[in-house]
Amino acid sequence: MMTEKKDKQTHERQWELFAEAVPLIWHQRERILTDPQLFGARTPMRIRMAYVSMKDSGPYPLGVVVRAWTEHAENYMRLCPKCGGRMLIYSFSGSPLSGRSSHSATCTACGYQQRHVDEGSFGRLASPIMRIASEYRDLPEDDALSLEEAVNLLKRL
Repeated sequence: MMTEKKDKQTHERQWELFAEAVPLIWHQRERILTDPQLFGARTPMRIRMAYVSMKDSGPYPLGVVVRAWTEHAENYMRLCPKCGGRMLIYSFSGSPLSGRSSHSATCTACGYQQRHVDEGSFGRLASPIMRIASEYRDLPEDDALSLEEAVNLLKRL
């Protein structure tokens, strides 16, 4: 019981760290894409689906998330309702059957966070990142930094 509680707290801290680090990750995206230790850092991002589990549904390395954001901006970016800046989706879930989805995003300009925004675009969100992730199935995890180590390194750059 105590281990489950600790695991849940660790998982929640990882999500909080990831959500808050979105602006930093975005500003350091070129570095992340070229540094294998940063590229391979494990994020908590995964596709949460109703009823099914699919190959390449995460959790995703940081570089895969950054590639999805940059190569498929039309799918993973939203307009910030607070400042008009760029919001990046860092979490989503949904149903491949109905196509309904819910996502959470952080603004790269002001840090504003929106959580659990409903929309009907599950396939648009799931397909690109799964396709990118399939290219990195054999990515070695030994050299990768933890998310916390990656964020701390990016803060120092």
